[in-house]
Amino acid sequence: VARGRIVETALTEVSPAMLETIEGPARQTSLQLPDILTDAELRWLGVHNESLAFEQTADGLLIMTPATGSRGNRGEIRLTTELTIWNDRVKFGEIRGMTGGLLLPKGGKYQADGFVISAEEWAGVPIADIDASYPSALPTAAFELLSPANLTATGYTKEFAKKLEDYERSAIPVVVLLHPNKDHATIRRPGSDDETTAAKLLTFPELPGLELDAGAIYADCNRR
Repeated sequence: VARGRIVETALTEVSPAMLETIEGPARQTSLQLPDILTDAELRWLGVHNESLAFEQTADGLLIMTPATGSRGNRGEIRLTTELTIWNDRVKFGEIRGMTGGLLLPKGGKYQADGFVISAEEWAGVPIADIDASYPSALPTAAFELLSPANLTATGYTKEFAKKLEDYERSAIPVVVLLHPNKDHATIRRPGSDDETTAAKLLTFPELPGLELDAGAIYADCNRR
């Protein structure tokens, strides 16, 4: 993919920022592109850079995120497992994990630690797009497990902040930010103030019957 190779060359300019050093873990970095990449181009980048996850904002910012590490991966697995078990029971719709991206209605190709998509919404995805890397759909919920990669000393990285802006622009009904290092969650809904909770069991009116064991997710991320 010609444009993918152009981007691959450009990545050499920012690759030092992705290297883990004694000063701390690798963090997200980004590259402003003039165009929105196609699914094939993003897939090409992923194949040739297996240690990074690639997303792109509605205005063309290419976001590169390093792997979360073994403890963060435990949290990701528990999150998607809990969502999948709940979905199997209630038949809500579709669950997507970190490698299952979506193209949001107002733009932005994103992967989340967990997307929950209603059966009705998924039924509207054309058959030809179901196997796309980023099929177009509005999730009912997005779950993000925060790690040093998307945090700074004062808040979120600019890349993660842009992602949250696109989530808000597309009006995802509920966005859940899980903070393992602080043992609390931030819950965001369109038109409402953020809600911060230290509850270990989380429920959501948008997801009937789900009782998310946030305490177990935090514990998996924090134990050896």
